[in-house]
Amino acid sequence: MAAPIPLPVTLAAVATLIAAVSELRTRQVPNVVTLPLLFVGMAVTVWERNFYAQLIGLVIVTVWVIPAFSRGWISGGVTKLMLGVGLCVGAWMAGYFTGVFIVLAALFFLAARIPWVSARIRKEGPSLPGAPICLLALLGAYGISLLVPR
Repeated sequence: MAAPIPLPVTLAAVATLIAAVSELRTRQVPNVVTLPLLFVGMAVTVWERNFYAQLIGLVIVTVWVIPAFSRGWISGGVTKLMLGVGLCVGAWMAGYFTGVFIVLAALFFLAARIPWVSARIRKEGPSLPGAPICLLALLGAYGISLLVPR
């Protein structure tokens, strides 16, 4: 029998799904999704008394997210979304999440070199669809975390 999905991971997945749908429709990730996710992540930290694991998760995601944001690779909304996810999932899954996100983003940029894909990207705008990639990365990281023993 499979273990139930932890509540913080479920909340992060729901927030990321809402953000992904919003970004696909409006090309923006709303603060009404990202800021509550950050607060939920902090509340989970206090509730579970697992401060160090949650903080390590936040640091793991921050190490990649802040430089990517400062270079313009991801938007501010996706930055807040990823920081919230890192805070919710904690140390046990943040490394997988960041790694899967980087691989998926790299695949997106490689696909952008294909002529018909690049024409569509130029038409819709050059930005990385970060929230949908974030959702796929979260689901992939959860799958990896099930396979790797803690």
